[in-house]
Amino acid sequence: MARFGFMFGAVAMVLAGCSGGVKQSDLDRSLTTWNALKAENGNSYRYEASLSTGIGSPSTTTLTVRDGVVVSRSYTRSDVNETGERVTTTWTEEGEAVGAHEEGSEPLTLDARYERCKNDVLTQNSASQVILLEFETNGVLTFCEAFPRDIFYGGGFDGGGEYLRGLEFLPATEPAELPNPFVRALDIAEGGWNGLKTTYGDSYRYVVDAAAVFGPLYNTVLTVRSGKVVRRDFTLTELDDGGEATVVRRWSETGEALGTHDEGAALLTVDERFAACRTDLEAADLAGSDVGLDYIAPTNAKPEEEFVLSSCLILSKGVVDDGGGEIVRRLEFLTD
Repeated sequence: MARFGFMFGAVAMVLAGCSGGVKQSDLDRSLTTWNALKAENGNSYRYEASLSTGIGSPSTTTLTVRDGVVVSRSYTRSDVNETGERVTTTWTEEGEAVGAHEEGSEPLTLDARYERCKNDVLTQNSASQVILLEFETNGVLTFCEAFPRDIFYGGGFDGGGEYLRGLEFLPATEPAELPNPFVRALDIAEGGWNGLKTTYGDSYRYVVDAAAVFGPLYNTVLTVRSGKVVRRDFTLTELDDGGEATVVRRWSETGEALGTHDEGAALLTVDERFAACRTDLEAADLAGSDVGLDYIAPTNAKPEEEFVLSSCLILSKGVVDDGGGEIVRRLEFLTD
């Protein structure tokens, strides 16, 4: 099976400062690449369209294309309601039912997205619109949007738009069955994380916070060198009735002392957190569960792509999320 990750690692961006001819030539070159990939791998594939609005929860639509026709569309969105309950909306359309829901990305092939980019976006007036094109390093289109120039440069731009990710060509004999959508989302993020490590190395420091509605709060800082945890720092904090925080206990572990305390976050690298999350997702009853996957961006990596797994929450439907559990709050790559 051939697989090409849209957002795995660096992308090339073309901004509206370039002439329309330059942007069109970039799109034409990308289309040539896409047609060459189809000629080599066939016209059956699967990809994801992730919509970020800047406000509210993002959504992901998985589209399956067979012989140049969209035959399946699957939608996932996770929200937290006013009572703190995590609510996951999922549905799948197949065959003639494709397009029945108003939610989700339109059931378009990648060829149709190239046409839309050419006819609806690149034709915008660059004097009033900022036109953004992004391509994967292999040349395939990942982003094509136009934004009002006064909003883009005036501080009102929320970073929204629709990103194309996770392109996967399908063998002719493979049924168009959809995999676990959460595992696919995790795979895409992990691919991005591996790309970051390729660029910045496998040494980093990250912070894990743990809290609950009742009880103390703790903070664990894990230092990873060359893919191995070499230090763990722990701080336990309690809040008084007035909301003031008091440090109750601190400790640090290094060398042979690592893991000697029962408290604190486990001695896991980010890679091991991805692996543990995948195991839980593959074992979960998705029909009876609400799933929340959250990601953050490293503090010192560019561009600021959110590929670090922050939390992996799986709750039985109807169970209220009390805000507890561990959350990765911050990660920075080490340069020394």
